[in-house]
Amino acid sequence: MQISRILNSVWRSAALPGALALLAVFAMQLAGVQGLKETGYRFFDALVRAEPRTYQPVPVRIVDIDEESLRRQGQWPWPRTDVARLMRQLSDAGAAAIALDIVFSEPDRTSPPRIADSMARTNGDLRVIAALRDLPDNDAQLASAMSQMPVVTGYFLTRDGMRQRAEPKAGIAVSGTPPGTALPNYSNAILSLPPIERAAAGSGFLSIAGDSDGIIRKAPLLAMQDGQILPSCPSSEHLAQFAA
Repeated sequence: MQISRILNSVWRSAALPGALALLAVFAMQLAGVQGLKETGYRFFDALVRAEPRTYQPVPVRIVDIDEESLRRQGQWPWPRTDVARLMRQLSDAGAAAIALDIVFSEPDRTSPPRIADSMARTNGDLRVIAALRDLPDNDAQLASAMSQMPVVTGYFLTRDGMRQRAEPKAGIAVSGTPPGTALPNYSNAILSLPPIERAAAGSGFLSIAGDSDGIIRKAPLLAMQDGQILPSCPSSEHLAQFAA
């Protein structure tokens, strides 16, 4: 009995400093102590390398514009008509939804009307200029293709002065306490051209910020701009409505 009391006393005396140390670490974590965060990052990286997640097949495929694609099709950006053709091929192949991590924020410089404008500024042949102006606009053709299939477009969120405001295609309901500062907050959005944005069935932000060491370990599903909650691209809600 005496030995048992001694062991219990030792255990209580050892447990108290351990509990206090654990509480101190927890408090520093909540306070965002930089050195502790960086140590946690390195520990997380070591765990991921030591025990990587087992690959599980999912019904998602990435169509990458790689060096071989550029060698075959030419330099980027491609004409928007080529992008429309690629999306039609994906749709014909059975894609339930197509998410584009591309922002079409500027008019296509290879569009016939744009080439006509350039020729007009350099006193080009008037007959050629007139013929080019009569041809379809590449951006209009891309928007038309998008309107015929389930496409989700992307946009960038920045902290510059507001010039554009992103509007979600679907409403977001909040139950309980509003997220407030829990979500990354942005002031400006870089959007695709209005006809392309209107033609898309869904849209979401592409902006992802790394940790203090520049490494990206997490991706936000939601963000805020001007008090509006915005989904990432592709968000589960957008893809679910097409796959259902």
